[in-house]
Parts: sequence; structure tokens; C-alpha cells
Amino acid sequence: MLFTLKRRCAAIALPVSLWLIAVSAVADNVVDDAAATAQPQLGITGRNLRDMGGYEASDGRVIRQGVLYRSGNLSGLTSPEQEALAALGIRSICDFRTSAEREERPDPELTNAHQVEGCQDNSVKTALSSSFQKLLDAQSAGKEVNWREIMIKNYSTMGSRYADSYRAMFSSLLSEEGRPMLFHCTAGKDRTGVAAALILSVLGVPRETILKDYEASALDPVTWDESIDSKVYPKELVDQPALANPDPAYIQAALEGIEARYGSIDNYLLEALQLNEKDIENLRHALLKGH
Repeated sequence: MLFTLKRRCAAIALPVSLWLIAVSAVADNVVDDAAATAQPQLGITGRNLRDMGGYEASDGRVIRQGVLYRSGNLSGLTSPEQEALAALGIRSICDFRTSAEREERPDPELTNAHQVEGCQDNSVKTALSSSFQKLLDAQSAGKEVNWREIMIKNYSTMGSRYADSYRAMFSSLLSEEGRPMLFHCTAGKDRTGVAAALILSVLGVPRETILKDYEASALDPVTWDESIDSKVYPKELVDQPALANPDPAYIQAALEGIEARYGSIDNYLLEALQLNEKDIENLRHALLKGH
């Protein structure tokens, strides 16, 4: 059973059996339907958890459902929810979080699923970074901080900074033992959002649809609560609207940053992620259906 969110430029089909947030009012620039509600069949309430299946590639093929899942942190799942998630047949989990984030909010152990080695964010984040703290201090002192521009600049280098993690993700996806896969970070928006954009790019999904997929995270807004609260993401940081908002300019900046440094997405896939034409062909064969 599918619940389709009608968007201006794309229709995103989300399996009701996964999770769908009940939306009483959604901004017009994100979803055309002003109100949309759906009840989950499996009762999985993971943050920003959704199946990436259903998107159409430029060659007319469609991403298979039940093979690619993206989400935020999974640590708050109840035992029944963990069982429901395991029932989806997930074989691999690519966790982009730092060691500090993992220690604070460890993933549940799912039956028959393994953690993909190499996905971990190796940046040193045991507490709020000094750069963000200085910005918060400046804002508290009455100075204006352009958080949106900071986010755009941050996203523009993510392809390079997280290349090792994304390489590990694709390496696992190339293996039959790595599928179905769930990949995630804490909020399921930033590191996960760039990973999703790269997967969709590899599969030949149009850029316009990629931006819309990123915007879909607005259906599960990043707000400060027990699932987000940590030394890395304190309330005063998460409460900044520009940091929580899935602005399509952010993911556009990530892709343009890759193109600026490597010349093209294809060059990045080959040089940074070590994906050759045969690898891409194999990924499309495994993850797309049709023709």
C-alpha cells in the first residue's frame, strides 16, 4: 500500500508500511496538499524514515521498493518497532554518525543486519565544535549570524569531506549481501541527504527530483527532543531554523561543490568513490526495475 505525496515537480510514493508522519498542515512550497495523514501499518516511528523506491530515472526505469531506506537515528525504537524494521529484510546499515554520536545513541541490533565498516564520520565531534559555539555566542551578543549561508558553505564541501563514508556505502550496495540497505545519521537530513542525492544521481534520477527528495525531510521537521539532544547537537544549535530546514539550496550546493572540485559528478564517482562504469551499470541493474 502506498501513500503518495503530490509535489509540484515530483510525486513521492512512500510505503505506509514504513512510517508516515501525520501532517496537519504542511507548507505550500513543500507539499501541494495542505493536509495529509496516514497511519503506519507496522508502527515504525523512526526519525525521517522512508523508502527511496518509486523514483523514476531519466531512462524510464524506476527505483525498486524495499531495497533502499534512509532515516535519522534509530536509537529510540521500541522492541516491536525494531522487530518491524528487521522484518523489512534489511541486511546492512550504513551509519554516518561520529563515534561520539554512536556512543550516545547506539543503533539497535537488527536480526540478519550488519553495520557497514567505513561509514562512520571520522571527524572529531565529542562536543559542539568551537566554530559553532563562537557563532552562537556572537548571536547571543546581538550580532547577526547568517546561518543559511553557513549551511550552504558547509554543504559545498560535504562530498569531499565524507567521500570515505560514501565510498563504503556504495561498496556495500554493490554486494548482494549489502541489500536491502538502510543508511542514516542523526537527523536523517544532512549527511544522509547528501548520500541520498549521490545514490539518486548514480541511478540517473533527474536533479529536480533529487532536490524534491531532499525537501521531503520537511515532513518530519528536525526539532530538539530526546532523540536529537546530545553534546554534538545541543538545543541552541538545533533551534536555528536555517540548520533544521531542508532548504534545496543546501543539497544543490553539495552537488555544485562536487562539480566545482571534480569537474562533474561522474568524475567524482570515479575519482573519489572509485565507482567505474561497470559498477554504475551493476548498481542500476540491482536497484532499478523496468525495460
